[in-house]
Amino acid sequence: MKYLFIRYKKALYRFIRYELKKMQYSYILQNTKFPFFIRAKALMALNILTKKASVRGLRNICLQNQKHHSVSSFFHYGRFAQKLLFYENKLPGLKKYS
Repeated sequence: MKYLFIRYKKALYRFIRYELKKMQYSYILQNTKFPFFIRAKALMALNILTKKASVRGLRNICLQNQKHHSVSSFFHYGRFAQKLLFYENKLPGLKKYS
């Protein structure tokens, strides 16, 4: 399961690296004050950027056991890992599991 965590870190790094470029190209594309040829270049550059650089390519992965099923987006722990940490009183603000 360690390979999933490595893949997640690579995807997160790729997203962070390309996000600023995507925002800049989107701004140029939506701004009508720029000439048409500059907006067309921005559209082509936006299409060339990898699809894996989007937010949808990221999955939540549990920090304790590197699994991706039933992971809380707030704590980044899986359901079972949350339960164990709750019983050890290491996660504040959780109520009793039933």
